[in-house]
Amino acid sequence: MYESIINLIKEIDFQFWWPVDINYHNKNKGDWRIEVIIGAILTQNTKWNLVEKNIEYLKSKNFIFRLENINNLSINDIKAPFRLRKLETLKSLSNYILENYENIDNFSKLEINKIRKELLKIKGIGKETSDAIILYSFEKPIFVVDYYTKIFFNRFEEYDKLRIEIEKIINDNFNEIYKLFLDKLKNIENKNLPFLSVYDLNKNISYEEKLTIIYKELHAMIDIKMKNLK
Repeated sequence: MYESIINLIKEIDFQFWWPVDINYHNKNKGDWRIEVIIGAILTQNTKWNLVEKNIEYLKSKNFIFRLENINNLSINDIKAPFRLRKLETLKSLSNYILENYENIDNFSKLEINKIRKELLKIKGIGKETSDAIILYSFEKPIFVVDYYTKIFFNRFEEYDKLRIEIEKIINDNFNEIYKLFLDKLKNIENKNLPFLSVYDLNKNISYEEKLTIIYKELHAMIDIKMKNLK
């Protein structure tokens, strides 16, 4: 697994996931984190291109991405498969956070295990979805194990067993992986992004933030590599 990770970094370009339209949110005073949450739920058992089209449809209706606005969504606003279940999940999550934590900021300040425990209470949210929300929306270091991850490593054991093993390998070899990221970054023009990205690796940030960036990129790199092999 270690060699697979090292070779992956050398082979695949940075992906800057999760893809969000920052200009749209700045213009409409929305929250890019909510777009990530909606996308993470819509993409369950669904091809990403359909999720992108659904997000674009919401933007064409000038939907402002805020927790409180999710309750205004109707079944016709969900274009992805299993749309009724996904709409119910989105509304359940939104209502749970608002009723118990008032807003997304308070919720996102919780520790990883607490957030994960709370997310898994919501019907329709499993470990992969919860971890995608934690990593990409709340920007906390937890590795997302999806179908492509299992194929890439050729490992099909229980979700958390594989996740923890991947995290251990990355942590145990952090210095080498971090250096590979920095070397790769030298050839890329710096940009200011509102979320944690590889550009921030050159800044004075915490170990947890660096780990979050590496988890984001490795997960995205795996997905892109495996999709390209299809």
